[in-house]
Amino acid sequence: MSYSPTRARKAIIRQLLGPNPTPEQLDHLKHVMAARNAMRKDKCGHFVYYIRNHDLIKIGTTGNLNSRLRSLPWQTLELLEVGDEYEERERHNQFHHLRVQGEWFHAEPELLNYITRQRTQLAAQQHQWFPEQPPLPWHKGDQLPTSKALQARYVKNYLTSTLEKLSTPTL
Repeated sequence: MSYSPTRARKAIIRQLLGPNPTPEQLDHLKHVMAARNAMRKDKCGHFVYYIRNHDLIKIGTTGNLNSRLRSLPWQTLELLEVGDEYEERERHNQFHHLRVQGEWFHAEPELLNYITRQRTQLAAQQHQWFPEQPPLPWHKGDQLPTSKALQARYVKNYLTSTLEKLSTPTL
């Protein structure tokens, strides 16, 4: 039998999680693998960011969040996810009909609802996996610091510390 990446991946999942993994276990494994892949690329990881400037949202990716945010016009850091160019391209395809130009999209309800759902999901996962940590800065109205540089640093430090904890998962 020849090598198949799909069969190999399924065999690894069965070995780690057993023959009938739950959706929660598969979702957790997906996030752990994304975090590990991000850490392999860069010690701090790569992030897909959603920044808002008036009625537009930029969906981009970076391995150096502080530098990237300093170089862009923005008012609000809407969301930060572990991810690379692949995840960024998925979001661009998902919201292609809202594209203004390049990586800028109209801040329409569909995109804003996606951001809200992701925030809620991240907060729930964070609380489940790391109950001792304070909530994400956008959870239940918590406010980020007023300085954009401090906002970026706070979120990046939070996600980086979370990535480090995820690098040794217990399933």
